[in-house]
Amino acid sequence: TGCPAEEEKILETPTLAILSPVDGATLPEGQVPVTLVVEHLILGESDTATAQYRWRLPSLISTAWAHFDEDTPTGFVALSLDGLKIAELEGTNTTLQEVSPGEHELTVELFLDDGSPFDPPITASASFQAVVAR
Repeated sequence: TGCPAEEEKILETPTLAILSPVDGATLPEGQVPVTLVVEHLILGESDTATAQYRWRLPSLISTAWAHFDEDTPTGFVALSLDGLKIAELEGTNTTLQEVSPGEHELTVELFLDDGSPFDPPITASASFQAVVAR
């Protein structure tokens, strides 16, 4: 008659996807809405399991609602456009400003709060074309 084994908690690997812009989309130049889906990672530092996170930079506004268990890691999303890092987001929605006409590649990657990347990296990307608004 042994002691019951302690249940080992298995944490889910975070996931990341770009809902918009859709890969291959053609959009008007200027403002490009970005919507992400992040699972199994709390975006932004928090002392509570349920919180609203807001982050603002010139030209970017981001908000996310989330509910997680106490062992879910916290982190952020690094956003790059055409290979140039342009923001660190603590949310899942933002708007790119002043996007010029032409082909563009949006890349996002998840990081832990201390700035360390996941191994292997957790990334998503979408290509889109911005056209002159008429």
